Amino acid sequence: MEKTLETILSNAKEAFRESVRIENELLEEKLLSITTDTKALLKTLQDKSDDDEKNEIAKVYRKLPRWLGKKSQYNYRILKAFIDLSKNATVQVTVDELRESSGLESTKFNSHYSQMKNIFDRNHAKVFEEHAGIVELWKPVREFIIDTFRNDESARTPMTIQEAILKSLEETDIAMDANEILSNIERKRYYVFGAAHPISAVSSELTGLNQSGKILRERLDGRYVYILNRS
Repeated sequence: MEKTLETILSNAKEAFRESVRIENELLEEKLLSITTDTKALLKTLQDKSDDDEKNEIAKVYRKLPRWLGKKSQYNYRILKAFIDLSKNATVQVTVDELRESSGLESTKFNSHYSQMKNIFDRNHAKVFEEHAGIVELWKPVREFIIDTFRNDESARTPMTIQEAILKSLEETDIAMDANEILSNIERKRYYVFGAAHPISAVSSELTGLNQSGKILRERLDGRYVYILNRS
């Protein structure tokens, strides 16, 4: 609508200049009226658009924390797929990639995705904008979305046991035995063990990491301890 009005306004101004050149006062008067009325209507629409955007931003701030509490919802699954694919909006993602990663059937994806990139009364909330098939976070709420996901521990992509071990050794930067590493992993919730004896799983992965050269094993006070191989 705004583009149509801008075109009308541009054409009316051009016609008005021509009416002045040919000294047609009646045409001048009518074109001046069209120009004035179009400007007023355009301003009304722009003011409404600004209000709509402010209301939509408020909706995102209100709804996004709820989505994180209902991870089976399609809107959450689509947004989480984007966060993972784009590595927190740092890597370009296409609509097709997002559709595939969401795991939703095309019709279902298209319906919910549309409600997440357009502003209207009963949409989910506008979190995306799309340009030539490339999906991006909507700029007014981009940082809020990224921060919300970063602060939501349960939304993080789960680590493998090996990744949890390496992260524990990296952040402590001290030699630890298998039990100390397991304790750190469970305390930081880097991995949730389903096995009855998680120490066995950790010990097995430590052996593999040691054999691959990613960590070093040393004998200290009658026990084996592990450190990162930084060489």
